[in-house]
Amino acid sequence: MNDPALAQALFLHQSNRLPEAEHLYVQVLDRQPNDPNALHLYGLLAHQTDRLDLAIQLLTKAAQLAPGISAFHVHLASALHAMGHLDQAIQVFSRAIELDPNDAAIHRNYAVLLASAGRVEEATEHFKTVIALNPDDPEGYYNLGTAFVSRNRFKEAIEYLERAVQLQPERAENYCNLGAAYRGLWKFDQAMIHYRRALELKPDYPDALYNLGAVHHALIDVPASIECYRKCLELRPNFHIAHSSLLLSMHYLAPLDVNAIHEESKTWDRRHAQPLRDQIAPHGNDRSTNRRLRIGYVSADFFQHSVAFFVEPILQHHDKSRFEIFCYSSTAKADATTRRLHSHAEHWRHIANVPDDRVAQIVRQDQIDILVDLSGHTSHNRLLTFARKPAPIQVTYLGYPNTTGLSTMDYRLTDPIADPAVPPARANETFYVEKLISLSRTGWCYLPAEEAPAPRPPPCLENGYVTFGSFNNLTKINQQLIVLWSRLLHDIPMSRLFLKSPTLDEPEVRQRVQDGFAGSGISLDRLELSGRIISHADHLSSYHKVDIALDAFPYNGTTTTCEALWMGVPVVALSGDHHISRVGKALLTHVGVCELVASTEEEYLMLAKQLAADPDRLRQIRSTLRERMRASSLCDAEAFTRDLENVYSQIWQRHLSP
Repeated sequence: MNDPALAQALFLHQSNRLPEAEHLYVQVLDRQPNDPNALHLYGLLAHQTDRLDLAIQLLTKAAQLAPGISAFHVHLASALHAMGHLDQAIQVFSRAIELDPNDAAIHRNYAVLLASAGRVEEATEHFKTVIALNPDDPEGYYNLGTAFVSRNRFKEAIEYLERAVQLQPERAENYCNLGAAYRGLWKFDQAMIHYRRALELKPDYPDALYNLGAVHHALIDVPASIECYRKCLELRPNFHIAHSSLLLSMHYLAPLDVNAIHEESKTWDRRHAQPLRDQIAPHGNDRSTNRRLRIGYVSADFFQHSVAFFVEPILQHHDKSRFEIFCYSSTAKADATTRRLHSHAEHWRHIANVPDDRVAQIVRQDQIDILVDLSGHTSHNRLLTFARKPAPIQVTYLGYPNTTGLSTMDYRLTDPIADPAVPPARANETFYVEKLISLSRTGWCYLPAEEAPAPRPPPCLENGYVTFGSFNNLTKINQQLIVLWSRLLHDIPMSRLFLKSPTLDEPEVRQRVQDGFAGSGISLDRLELSGRIISHADHLSSYHKVDIALDAFPYNGTTTTCEALWMGVPVVALSGDHHISRVGKALLTHVGVCELVASTEEEYLMLAKQLAADPDRLRQIRSTLRERMRASSLCDAEAFTRDLENVYSQIWQRHLSP
């Protein structure tokens, strides 16, 4: 650097004497307006002081004047990224790679940029290049392992993250991501070991606390998971993902505290959503009434998932002459179900790893009229996209059994029985931020799996004893239920209980379940515990072992209840006062077996015992239940979708009204 004034300006810049440095940079450029070094350094200072427009202007000119200097392109890309111009940033950064293909740092930064754009496959290749250029760089192994975690390639992630741990054993982040990889493989004991090691190294580490909370939840220790989430939020109050997980976990506590959940939901809105109100702008959607409405569905569950069983019939039966359908998929998972869903939608947007503000921009560009959230506070939700109100009407539906708490969420679609519109249950509306809209016949439309085997006679006819069963998420099986089910087993000699849940593959979970029943006097020979079954057909075949299904309480089943009914298995449900505890009643009523719904624990036991004592009734139910369900409103996809579309049209007309 031959110019003494520029050298002095750089010294002041590096000394953080920024006003003085800027004064000298301006003087140099007054004399030499095309000095690329001065333009570059002044551009860095402008970026440092958050004047991104000026930074981009200066750095662009520097890169044009000295196109062979990779650093100029790197810093211009950084400013473009900060400004939100991600595609331009990637294009500029690719030029730096061309200029310095053997610079590991450039490859690493480029890969991070690609990953932030959701281009994880390309990012992975550049992370591999970092390792090839520097085989002993722990950061390279960490980044590559993290990329594999984001793509659900957990075995490969473990290989690279184990190497990162070897090279850098005192870095807590290595253990945290290694725990995430083991958790992805359902190896929760290993995941917990690594999360705890991360917290030993870094006690105030929010990410490790959050992930430890998720493991406790999976291991059916809900109080411990809630404690972790609360500690995490004390350390990082704006950690909206942890806050959503806290809300979801609160639904698994018994007794259910709906007031606490409602208040926590509003806290979520105040803390994470309301600060984004300045990003809400007027909508320019076409207000004419004789056009197709644009409907956008946002979900992280567009694959073989419980939500997909209820979404697919809607997408399949939408009237494309009246509605233009967009799906925004917030997951990297894809399977045959994904491909079917994709074929039913006219537009498919992959938004996994795309920031919420960018997703909101995409929704606005698509001119969506009604944006439908299918996740609520479940995993990988995009509620911060909805907080920016990218569509004039926003609706939450299906994936979450309660209010989102968002003041920008206009409506919640529900079921007339799960959320009745007559006193005293009308008081339930006070627990929702959204305006409730009950669909006219049912709040769900279930698509049975094509691979479902035919129902068989009740197994008690051959076994000589009755088998009760529950295939619900094991976190729903609280101590209150264990005591209740133990009473049932005591009252019916030789009866068995068959529990099936993926987490039962974990020895700690199995032991906790066995200990829970042993505490109520139930021996191990009365229990059958089954873990994860990959094949969906084999999973459904497991219902051949069950005579009577027992619904969970207070968090009722939905998909599990539908599956049991489709397989001919009667379900006994206990109805409560709020949506989460009235789903069983709604489903059984829609299928026409409301006589299996109890309003008290004693009635629940009585109904189960009456069924168990009547093999002929069980045989009759088993032989007719699938056809009854097929003929019910719950499986009438075309009528359900017309009902849903009428709601969409009505709320759009309401929006247009002065």
